Amino acid sequence: MVPSSPTNTGAHATRDFVEVDNPADRTLTFLSKHWHQIDFVEFKDWCEATDLDTPVSEGLCDYYAVFDLIKTGGYEGWLLIEQNGNAGLQEGRTPLDCARASRDFIRRGLGV
Repeated sequence: MVPSSPTNTGAHATRDFVEVDNPADRTLTFLSKHWHQIDFVEFKDWCEATDLDTPVSEGLCDYYAVFDLIKTGGYEGWLLIEQNGNAGLQEGRTPLDCARASRDFIRRGLGV
């Protein structure tokens, strides 16, 4: 898997970058390896139970490490949040609730 612009960070790297055994380590490993090629980042999360219908922070991606890389690695490109459905940890939320939860988590993590 080699990135092209854009790069879907979190869900697809965590799910698909199987060269790294631990899913929690996949996204950071992928980003670190290809950092010089990335100019657009899409946040999304993933876990086996909820697949891609996972709000950011409720899946297996280590977003704290991703936030640190973005803040210290000089990233100046776009950040996009993709929120599929609501199959996250708290059932009964609306899609808007899930989108807000993802957005708020990312804002706190990046300090914006």
